[in-house]
Amino acid sequence: MLSEDEKGSPRTLLRERVLAALGWLLLVVFFIASIFILTARWFVTTQLSSHSDEIAAFIAQTTGIDITAERMDVGFTVIHPVISLHNVKLSRRGGPVSLSLPSVQAELSWSSLWHLEPRFSTLIISHPTLDIRKVDENHWDVAGFAINTDLSAASAEAEAEAGQRFSRWLFGQGRLMIEDGTFRYHDESSSTNGPVTLERVTAVFRQELFDYRTAVSGILMEGSTPRSFDLRARIRKNIFALPDNPLTWSGELYGDLDRIRASELLKNLGLKGPLYSGIGSTRFWASFEQGRVTSITADLALADVRAQLAPKLAELRLPRLTGRLHYADDGSQTRFSAKDFTFTTINDARFGPSDIEAQCDHDASGTVIGCSFKASELSLSNIAKIGTSLPLPAVALKLLKDRPFSGTLRQLNASFNGDYADLGAWTFSSFFTGLSLPPANDGMPGVRNISGEISTSNPGEFVVDLDTHYATLYFPGIFRHPQMNFSSITGRVSAALHSTPKFTFTDITAVSDDGTVRGSGTWESTGGAGTINISGTAEGVNGAAVHKYLPIVVGDPALDYVEAAVLAGRVSNGRWEVRGKLDDFPWDGAAPQEGHFLIEGDVTDGQMDFMPSRRAVTRSGRTQWAQGEHWPLLTNIVGRMQFEGNRMTITGNSANSGGLKARDVVVEIPSFAADPVMLTVKGAAEGDLKDALAYLSTTPFLKEIYGESFDQSKGSGSVQTILDLALPLTGNIAPKWSVTSTISNGRFQYLPILPEITQLSGTLHTADSGVLTPKPFVGKTSAGPITISATPNKNEAQLKIVGTVSGTDIERLMTGTAVVPIVKHLSGSAPYSADTRISFADGAVRITGETPAVDILSPLPAPLEKPAGRTANTRFTFFTKGGETNLEVNADKLVSLDLHWQGDALARGWIGIGLPMRKIDSGIEVGVKAAKLDAADWLGIWNEIEDLVSTSQSNSSAKTGAKPSSLAAAALNRLTKIEVDIDDISWKESQLGGLVATLRQVPGIWHLRANGGVAAGQIEYQPKAENGRGFLSVKLNRLNLPELPAAEDKPQNASDPVPPQAPEPSTLRVSDLPDISLVIDELSWGKRRIGKMELTAAADDPHSWRIQNLTIRNPGATISAQGAWSTTALDPVGRTSAAFKANVINAGTVLTSLDVKDAVHDAPGNADFQLSWAGHPGAFNTPTLSGRFHASAGAGQLLQVEPGAGRLLSLMSMQHLLQRLTLDFRDVLSKGFRFDSFRSEGTINNGVLHLTKSTVAGSAATVVIQGDANFVTNLLDIKALVLPSLNGEAASLAVAIANPAIGIGSLIAQWMFKDQISSILSTEYSIAGPIDDPIVKKVESFGTRVERLEDRAKDAVKGTVRKQTHENP
Repeated sequence: MLSEDEKGSPRTLLRERVLAALGWLLLVVFFIASIFILTARWFVTTQLSSHSDEIAAFIAQTTGIDITAERMDVGFTVIHPVISLHNVKLSRRGGPVSLSLPSVQAELSWSSLWHLEPRFSTLIISHPTLDIRKVDENHWDVAGFAINTDLSAASAEAEAEAGQRFSRWLFGQGRLMIEDGTFRYHDESSSTNGPVTLERVTAVFRQELFDYRTAVSGILMEGSTPRSFDLRARIRKNIFALPDNPLTWSGELYGDLDRIRASELLKNLGLKGPLYSGIGSTRFWASFEQGRVTSITADLALADVRAQLAPKLAELRLPRLTGRLHYADDGSQTRFSAKDFTFTTINDARFGPSDIEAQCDHDASGTVIGCSFKASELSLSNIAKIGTSLPLPAVALKLLKDRPFSGTLRQLNASFNGDYADLGAWTFSSFFTGLSLPPANDGMPGVRNISGEISTSNPGEFVVDLDTHYATLYFPGIFRHPQMNFSSITGRVSAALHSTPKFTFTDITAVSDDGTVRGSGTWESTGGAGTINISGTAEGVNGAAVHKYLPIVVGDPALDYVEAAVLAGRVSNGRWEVRGKLDDFPWDGAAPQEGHFLIEGDVTDGQMDFMPSRRAVTRSGRTQWAQGEHWPLLTNIVGRMQFEGNRMTITGNSANSGGLKARDVVVEIPSFAADPVMLTVKGAAEGDLKDALAYLSTTPFLKEIYGESFDQSKGSGSVQTILDLALPLTGNIAPKWSVTSTISNGRFQYLPILPEITQLSGTLHTADSGVLTPKPFVGKTSAGPITISATPNKNEAQLKIVGTVSGTDIERLMTGTAVVPIVKHLSGSAPYSADTRISFADGAVRITGETPAVDILSPLPAPLEKPAGRTANTRFTFFTKGGETNLEVNADKLVSLDLHWQGDALARGWIGIGLPMRKIDSGIEVGVKAAKLDAADWLGIWNEIEDLVSTSQSNSSAKTGAKPSSLAAAALNRLTKIEVDIDDISWKESQLGGLVATLRQVPGIWHLRANGGVAAGQIEYQPKAENGRGFLSVKLNRLNLPELPAAEDKPQNASDPVPPQAPEPSTLRVSDLPDISLVIDELSWGKRRIGKMELTAAADDPHSWRIQNLTIRNPGATISAQGAWSTTALDPVGRTSAAFKANVINAGTVLTSLDVKDAVHDAPGNADFQLSWAGHPGAFNTPTLSGRFHASAGAGQLLQVEPGAGRLLSLMSMQHLLQRLTLDFRDVLSKGFRFDSFRSEGTINNGVLHLTKSTVAGSAATVVIQGDANFVTNLLDIKALVLPSLNGEAASLAVAIANPAIGIGSLIAQWMFKDQISSILSTEYSIAGPIDDPIVKKVESFGTRVERLEDRAKDAVKGTVRKQTHENP
């Protein structure tokens, strides 16, 4: 609101007048405009249709296009007139109809008045169909309008003028729209190009205040598959230029293409490009200035991309490509970038995602003057895989082809100024990981998994800082094992790529399983392989890996040796240097300033096979060199290793080798280039003699020299050895060697069969030139002193031994032979001298010597007795070679031996007693010649020989380590002949006469023929007869077996019985027993004349051996038996059962023939025995003996028999029994006990004889016996009842007793009622205790017991009376 003062002011009045004038002006304009619009509306709606021809002519004149319409509708919007044309036809002026449009709606703009041409605020074309055909390169047909691009200058100028008029007219419209249009394009100039069809196209062109905007969308038909697209553009207005020239346009362009096959689209459009195929979606943004594209940004998601970027490049095939690409060019600088750029190759290699930037500067002429590149990450392997498809320099392509790179570059920055081909113009920096480059065929090194940072410092120079973990370097042609694995590599490598390239290595540290190596130095290209000067240190290096780091130029012999010889060790304080021209490596003989190669270090815990075999073996799935096949390993080495120039020297201050302590060992190859390459080994060792002997036996190199000479030797004591070897590693020359050993106060035994030497001292020098003793060996044996000296001989060791031999030494020498029980009785000692020769070629040992054996004593029976003091000149020869051993001994006329061992057993030989030496070609022969021989004296020795053959002992054989019993048994199998010629054989006091016997073994049969006082006849044994079993045939006219001395009886009593002894377990089987056919016409045992014996036995089956017939015929009786030994698979021991029958004509005659005289007269009878025991027939034993028996005899007489006549007969002697009785029958039995009959029955159970019915009935008395005789414990428990024959019924009654088990007491009771007088006279006895000395006691009778009780009663009464009298005086 205005105040009162303001309302009248001039300013206010002026403002009111202006506002009033403006109001009137607007009102006038409104009325004029209203009149104009109404007039135009009237004209358009009522008069315009009548002027259609004039309008068409005007448009034709303006656009150069004739337009006709079937029908025209006019109308009016609020302020604009609207014209609708139906079925519009367009044609060039004067030409045929080219384009038909179903509907065109135009809203006229009032600007048409002052532009003097039709201008539309809106032009809408509905459902148009437009065909565009390319006839050839110069002729086009666009909706029927023919266009010729190859025109004359005038025509071209006219066409250009027409085009500009149309462009000016088009950009002068307000808004143009196309609805649901269809556009078809077909390149008819190529038969391979198909049509391009756009359907449902909607296009809008709109003029804004400051720009023009257009948008086109629709469907691109790929066959029957629709693909949508969307294109948009903005063209900025330029007030200084007309929009009819595209070269003046500026603005932006946007496009969105959905999975369009771009390659087919470009092909069908006739546009040539690098893309062969590719399908995917693309969005792009483009900027352009003055008709030139200044930047493009595109989001790509393509698949199956195939392209050829240049005519000579290989096809690029990428299954997938994604990312955002950006390109910009402002005329002086070109920029390119890729964001999240990713692609995959046909072999599934993936590149990216990576961000890449590139920028290049141009001069005014467009020449590139510099570029810079950046990348967040680049995969070199993937770039290498598509390298042949990229426009790369030829050198780079060849490198990628021959040695494909792999690895990743990160934070890459690279640039150049000037000539890009000049490496000096480049600067770059990048981190790299996993960089790998395979080695080249020309020897160029390779790398794998190298990481670090690379950068440039000055032009043409770059620095690489290594920070690598778990990498591999390859040096083909430089090292035998070109691949070297490292867990870490750090340091700096600087390169100066000028006229003379130079590399500088600073603080390079490489760590691997083999140790840590550090180094610094340079390499410079001075021609050839260049000049190197690098040195460094090494720590914790594995000695077994040294060969990996020796270059090939040192030569195969040296490399082979080091690889196989150096097995372990830890190198410390290592130092290395490589300096000089590499073409002159290893600078042999060069002056220090010209070149030097050195690797050295201290070694601990070293292990070395200084004489390797280089034979490959497989252990735990790994192939490695065999170890210690020529010489025991050197272990625990403490020393120094050095490779300098072409020399290798390994010094061991201390080491161990096969139980010996080594020191001052020097292993050296003086020159790798020598011909031949020689290895020298020098050193000393010390230890115990036991270890030194084991060293000899286990060292193959020494084994070839000494053979098996010391395999069985043993010893102890201090030994010091000096070794000197010179071995060729190439060529065929023989090695040179020497071993010098000194023994101090040692003990030594060359063979177990030879005596041990004590206090042994001396020096032995063994070399390829022979053996000698600079200081002879001296020592002692159990028999006396010994001296050993050697004289040199190139082919063998010649030793002179002077010593003393004892009887114990001879026994040891015979160990393992059957004569040990004979020679072990020798005693005393005698001097001897022996010459020993040990061949180096085959290891043969020959010992020859002699001894007078004056003081050797032999207490053996004749014919081998020798008293001390009697000379028995003995010559002996011992020879062994390989597995063969021979021993010859000739001791005057006593013994001659020629024994030959083959391997473990005595193969052939001669053993002569009283016979001269005899050479045997095969088998073993024994001969005995003597005037007399006491068999009893030789029995013990024979038992020892038998035990040696048949029993298993644990002692080892001196020669082979086998059991002596097995060696003796093997020798027995090779026995071919035994000859015995003895004039007089005796047994204690008995003379058995002479004996001439021959035992021969021919193939399959043993045959013995003998004639003499002991035996006459023949025996044959076939180990395997026709039925496959052994067969023994014995046919003797006579056989007189000497009676062996009885075992000394031990007194026993009932309180100290002999415990039961179970039979020894036997390994004998039915298959071991031969079939037997035996006939002995006269069999005797000492003084016992047994008679004629016949035996036939054979096996029924594998489990049963049957005694078919056993018959013994004696003038007084005939005994026959049958039986069998039966076993089962579960009971291989089995059981023997036998049935014996005896038909006695005269028992007295039988006993007399058995040297039991005047024991029994007459007593004919019979006996049956059924017996069995566990085991085979020869294993008779009482603990398992069971069975039953029955015996009866007629009238006879028992005479006085001494106990010595037989244990059982003595027991049954009535005279001996009655001497123990209290009754006196001397007047009746003074000449023996005559009986009328004898009967006995009983059973045997496990060695216990139980008498059930045993009676001896005679005219003087009848004896009834009942009880047990235990032959296991040798105890008796027997009751005997003696019934004097006072009446005629007593004998018959006693004989009629059916079962004595009723008890002798019951018998007495019955007897009392029958005949009280006889009952009173009968007597019962108890016989108990040891069988050899039983205790006989009289058992108290019934009458005696009554009398004793009455006496006790009377004494009791008398005592009572005396007591009462005393109490009552």
